[in-house]
Amino acid sequence: MEPLNLRGERHRVSVIGWGLVFLLLVTNAADIVLLFLAVMVDPVVALSTEGASWIASAAQFLLGYPVCLLILAGIPADPMETYRLRPGQLADAAFACCFLLVTGSLLGQAVSGIISGILGYETQNIVSESISSTSLFYNLVTTVVAAPVCEELVCRKGIIDRMNRLGDRPAILVSALLFALLHGNFYQFFYAFGVGLVFGYIYVRTGLIRYTIGIHMAINLLCGVMPDVWYQIGGDAAAILWELLLVAAAAVGLVRFCVRFRRRRLLRGWIALPGNRWGFIVFPNAGMIAFLICSAVLFVLYLL
Repeated sequence: MEPLNLRGERHRVSVIGWGLVFLLLVTNAADIVLLFLAVMVDPVVALSTEGASWIASAAQFLLGYPVCLLILAGIPADPMETYRLRPGQLADAAFACCFLLVTGSLLGQAVSGIISGILGYETQNIVSESISSTSLFYNLVTTVVAAPVCEELVCRKGIIDRMNRLGDRPAILVSALLFALLHGNFYQFFYAFGVGLVFGYIYVRTGLIRYTIGIHMAINLLCGVMPDVWYQIGGDAAAILWELLLVAAAAVGLVRFCVRFRRRRLLRGWIALPGNRWGFIVFPNAGMIAFLICSAVLFVLYLL
């Protein structure tokens, strides 16, 4: 094991925090600038729901995430061994994600309902509203392709490659937490954290980002886009039937998760941490504090 360089390790994590801060700042600034330019060209298209959504996605996936990856590239990544997964293992991971997504969604709705009762007005589920108010092509490009690729490159490969030196457990937990906070609302926070744990575990065990990208794409398609597609095709009956299928998949995921959880294997890092107190490295640093503040602002703005 390497001796602990507390200042150096905090600096590494601080850069990760600043990378996520700039992801948010660049995304929002670029969204404003691109929208302004688009309004000058064609205000009708730019201010439509579809047009504004494309502009916001371009700002996020073409500018925000690349800037974040450039910042993370300033931290040397630690090497990871690679292992392949069998098809059955991939299926188990997908079913486990269904279980965590369904239960996390219910928890998010419950928490949002409580908050709505306290505030005296109903908070909006911006995810379902966005999917239902935009075209299928937009949702396939952004929700099914762009979001999984960018989020996995940053939240799994970008973060875990630079934190696994502290051990698998902190790398998985922190990457899942940051992934959940990036969503900026209570509806998505809980299931994003749950599936983030699964994605993180898969990545630290395989070292191959293509697995988490593929499962992430499948989950976003089946649980995010397809319910609205079935509603458009067959109305409430078709949408309810699809939701029941997802619940059945979640039940299978719960059983398989319980079976495989006993076989989990998490490794310690090669940095000598006193008492494994990695929290004293991860959170008390400028970059991570700045990101937590930005995340809190996003959650508050979402409630307004």
